[in-house]
Amino acid sequence: GVEKGAKPTEQLLAFARKQRLEPRRVNLNTLIVEFSDLLVRTLGGKVDLQLDVRPGLPACVLDPVHLEMALLNILINARDAMPEGGRVTVATSVLSDRDKVKADGLPPGSYVELCVKDEGMGMSPKVLNQAVEPFFTTKGQGTGLGLAMVHGFVQQSNGQLRIKSEPGQGTTVTMLFPMAGEVSAEADT
Repeated sequence: GVEKGAKPTEQLLAFARKQRLEPRRVNLNTLIVEFSDLLVRTLGGKVDLQLDVRPGLPACVLDPVHLEMALLNILINARDAMPEGGRVTVATSVLSDRDKVKADGLPPGSYVELCVKDEGMGMSPKVLNQAVEPFFTTKGQGTGLGLAMVHGFVQQSNGQLRIKSEPGQGTTVTMLFPMAGEVSAEADT
């Protein structure tokens, strides 16, 4: 009971930004590949995990443990959106086109993108608008803290979270983080 109670408390603290992040230089490709066995087990036998990592991906500065939790939350949502199974793709890339960065409302610079795309049922516009709100859930047993935590972590890491989804078309969740050197580690705490 204590362990079950501790997890929501930790999630609430992280959401409230009272849990201190420990940012360091991280290569997302390395983290994803090393974490992939756990990701496959989490998704189960009906969901096919595909990795599409960009070779030579630059590092970014963030807390790797919180990134793993964020990725797990997103993948659990993807799995739950595909009760009959399907494919989830985790991809990395670089966003450095000045016009695209400006159009996305990001500060000037280069960013590392981490995208999770599923073939699930997708979200209605109403659900999509509420997806990152604390305590909003479409799951009977859910806490509604998963995407809220992801959103808080990404913002605290000087990044941006984007979610694109349409009913019947699946969902793409993109986390953008400044490349290492674009922001100091002190700014991330």
